Amino acid sequence: MVTDKLRYNYIDVIKGILILIVIVHHIIGLMNSYGYSIINLEKLYVPFFMPAFFVVTGFCSNFNKPKELFLKTELKRLLIPAVVFFIIIRFNIMVIDGEFTLYNSLKWIAKLLVYGGSWFLVALLVSKVIYFLLNFKFDSKKRVIFAGVGLLIASLAWWMGVYEVWYLWHALGLLVFLAIGQKLKEFEIQLKHFVVCSVVYGLYVFALVKFHLHMPRITSTFDMYPWEIFHFVIAAVAETIIVWFIGRLISKNRILEYFGRNSLVVFVTHWIILKAIICLSTKFGIQDNMSPYLFLTIAFVLICAICAGLVELINTKYLKWTIGKI
Repeated sequence: MVTDKLRYNYIDVIKGILILIVIVHHIIGLMNSYGYSIINLEKLYVPFFMPAFFVVTGFCSNFNKPKELFLKTELKRLLIPAVVFFIIIRFNIMVIDGEFTLYNSLKWIAKLLVYGGSWFLVALLVSKVIYFLLNFKFDSKKRVIFAGVGLLIASLAWWMGVYEVWYLWHALGLLVFLAIGQKLKEFEIQLKHFVVCSVVYGLYVFALVKFHLHMPRITSTFDMYPWEIFHFVIAAVAETIIVWFIGRLISKNRILEYFGRNSLVVFVTHWIILKAIICLSTKFGIQDNMSPYLFLTIAFVLICAICAGLVELINTKYLKWTIGKI
């Protein structure tokens, strides 16, 4: 039997793997947007890494709490950092880009009201509230069905160009992965599942690359047609199981556990660090004197190191309120 301590360790390992993938993804994306010559490998990981975070959250969440306690806890843990770090990040980006004006400030305040803050935390909050309400009304099978319908509604709304507020399409689209995470509590992932899922996901990525297929995604951008839902869910679940199995296999790793436990802080702070690194290196021509892959490696190490320092700073008694620890 898996002990609670072991479960805690391997879940943090999984979250650590996922947040490091997010960092690499953003480094590559921003390098490409600044004209760095580097291969974009997003088809390897974009179809699954955000759904995987929702699966982990679903696995770890207790949706049987009293309504008042649940809402108070989730608003505190998700909405506060979503708003606080949205403001911090946008302010710093405007300063770095030399675009800090009254007009731009008012524009971002308006966007804060419309979208609620940092996309992932807002989408997670809305999705968890919806699932919490479903949990009181329906059994687990019906919750999975309703969550699947939510993904269909979200993709239809995106396809039809229906305006999104508070990342509702993201929340509905990722709701099914909360439900899958809940079901994982009843399921033991074994080597045979890892092997099958590795084949499935390998073939999926091969098809995306070989035939230049449109890649559905739910990241900061929602981009999925209704007819892509089935293979998107299959691929996302397959790769999540692969990472889950690897996390169980590793079981304990101090570095991965550290970043996994503090994935919220890393998520909300790493982008502004990356933006500053890219801008400074472009300004001084640093990237011209090294290969883009060496630059990626150095940027990754710097971001991880600075994020670790920020984790320690933010978790002090004076700043921990910014991540909902009040």
